[in-house]
Amino acid sequence: GRKRNRVSLGRFPDMTVTAIQSRLTSGFAHMLDRKVETLKLSDFTHHRTWRRTHIIPGARGPASTATINVELRTMHAALNWGIVNDLLVSNPLAGFRREKVNNSRSFRALTDDEEVAVLAYLAKQPADWFRPMWLVSLDTGIRRNEARTLTWDQVNMERNTITILGEHAKSHQDRTIPLTPRARETLESWRKSSGGDGLVFPVQPTAAYDR
Repeated sequence: GRKRNRVSLGRFPDMTVTAIQSRLTSGFAHMLDRKVETLKLSDFTHHRTWRRTHIIPGARGPASTATINVELRTMHAALNWGIVNDLLVSNPLAGFRREKVNNSRSFRALTDDEEVAVLAYLAKQPADWFRPMWLVSLDTGIRRNEARTLTWDQVNMERNTITILGEHAKSHQDRTIPLTPRARETLESWRKSSGGDGLVFPVQPTAAYDR
């Protein structure tokens, strides 16, 4: 396909220009009418409060601390890019302290009975991609959007891993996940029947998928 324009921004060494524009224009929607050279540190303190109390189009709720931190890192990198390219004199985000993210979570594995019930439910779904997608999700812990955007070049059978790209992850960080024997067997079988090119799971909206 057509090669997308990419740019290096500090901690974001290889983002598409479109992705950067999308992140900044959606997250900082309330600041788009401001001239960059008029921005102050206090504007970004206000931004943090604004994102916690407003829901932007397409979001399910106010932004989490992790999301706000990523937006501020992206803006900080973009402003630094402006300085390097003689478009700005200073970065108003210099010295801005990001808040710590509480990553503590509790997880519970499925009981044997629950897994039997899930597998029985998957077997009844008519979409051919549905069962392999959810089997891989169950065994690797990837989220629905991560499974939906997974491509075959992110699947490494030699290393027995899949790689989730930060642009599709809730944490905005790349991560590599080992495959269980069942997940690997599922992917190998699915690759043979699906062609093994492009998206791993060509998701089509269904009532079961939307649940």
